[in-house]
Amino acid sequence: MKPKRKETRNQKGMILISYMFISVLATLSLAFFLRSFVFYQASERVQYRISAFNLAETGIDQALIQLTSNPSYTGSGPSCTVLGNGCYHIEVRSSVTHPSEITDPNIRKIIASGHTAGQTPFNNPASYAHEMRQIETYVDVTPEPLFNYTIFGDTKVDFTSSGSLSQFLGTASCDSNLGNCGVPWSDVEKADGDMGTNGTAAASIHLKGAVAIPGDLVVGPTGDPASAIRLEAYGGSSPVHVGGAYANPGQPKVMNDVQIPTGLTNQGNLDVSSGTTTFSGGQYWFSSVDISGTGKVEFTGPATIYVSGNVNLRSLEGLVAHQNKAPNLTIHVQGSQTINVGKIGRVYGAVYAPKSTIHLQDGGSAQETFWIGSLVANQVVRAADSATDNDLYLIHDKALNSIATPNVRPKVKAWQEV
Repeated sequence: MKPKRKETRNQKGMILISYMFISVLATLSLAFFLRSFVFYQASERVQYRISAFNLAETGIDQALIQLTSNPSYTGSGPSCTVLGNGCYHIEVRSSVTHPSEITDPNIRKIIASGHTAGQTPFNNPASYAHEMRQIETYVDVTPEPLFNYTIFGDTKVDFTSSGSLSQFLGTASCDSNLGNCGVPWSDVEKADGDMGTNGTAAASIHLKGAVAIPGDLVVGPTGDPASAIRLEAYGGSSPVHVGGAYANPGQPKVMNDVQIPTGLTNQGNLDVSSGTTTFSGGQYWFSSVDISGTGKVEFTGPATIYVSGNVNLRSLEGLVAHQNKAPNLTIHVQGSQTINVGKIGRVYGAVYAPKSTIHLQDGGSAQETFWIGSLVANQVVRAADSATDNDLYLIHDKALNSIATPNVRPKVKAWQEV
């Protein structure tokens, strides 16, 4: 019987050892599981942090887009814009909203925060998955001049003058604030008068014949002036004369389409072929503009004209700006339209038509033609007309430089994650 008791004790010992082994194994397994779970949680949180940072960057990008068309943009308000499984919140500070923090009126401070956790409100981060990252960015929203060139074509400028010097095309500059924008040609400053394009292809600026440009010729930022500018003689005429430099800026000129102001009433077609039509100063919206024959349109105060169709200016006294100053008459053409300018005699004003083509025509008049102001379009074209000997003078009024583009290009000055 004694051997049986010894065998029982041995069995109990084996059971105890097995139990201890299983306990140790279970403990190690649990420890391994907990360690893996901690690693998983840490990895998951890293992913949430990355997602939150990306959402904050999205907020910065959206703020820059909004500031392009609205420099007064102040942010997304109290809401958090949902995107995927998170959201982003934007606040934009300026010298108006935070004068003690920002003193420069052209500087904006963007504070964008990104939040993960699905639909959990960003200001009540109760979810385990919630992470928040915040980026602060300082940007410069200094507006660019809208009419800082005599002639600017977004994609192309193509001017041809006949072989005779009696059909001359030239640019110059003046400043109506100084009272030196009178004509004839001898009264203006034969300097500046820059011509430019955002184009970079070959012959984006093409000048042929009796053409004199005392200012610079400017092509797109990545363009090679040697190929993007083409100058040619016309028959027996002298070569094109350029007094300034060939250049390409660091950034293209902003050329966003015209937006008709909210609340402005469409006045229909403005069609004047005889007599005088007088408008007071203000803003006007027309479906089209056609001034021809002996028709005349004059303004008794500064006026801004919006046009959503074609424009034809073919009258010697067709447009009369208030006080004969270009800044007092600006024409903004929406969409892709055709703009014909010819037989105009003398016009003070500026045209902004970023999606349209301006055709400068002689129109059969032997009278010298002056456009004092600025012409900005998708393309500006002038073909030679052998039937006339009309000289065309395009004179940039420097006073137009004070008119800023309605769209700006925010320039990032500094940023940091906080």
